[in-house]
Amino acid sequence: MKTILNSVLLLVVVASSAVQSSAEDWGQYRGTLGNGVSQESIGTIDWDSKTPEILWKAPTPLGFSSLSVANGRAFTLIARDAENGTKVETCLALDANTGEKLWTIPLGTSD
Repeated sequence: MKTILNSVLLLVVVASSAVQSSAEDWGQYRGTLGNGVSQESIGTIDWDSKTPEILWKAPTPLGFSSLSVANGRAFTLIARDAENGTKVETCLALDANTGEKLWTIPLGTSD
């Protein structure tokens, strides 16, 4: 269930960034000012009458982080099973327009 929720969150962020191609990049945790507040607004949207279109989906196994979106890429942390049975924290980079995996890099073991 957590993986599904993380995938949905990723899709909402990506859909938002695709709609506003000139949107402010959040290249660090909690945004450009570090306070979690965007300087932009998307206006009032009635989500009940018009649900967002799903542009693409990406698996986020054991996903546990928020996202950074910058320069047409979406970054998040996931955990993957290693061959020895441990979990490995991994940084995942996706193309924000297509959802295609660009690269991953292992960061270390995960609890």
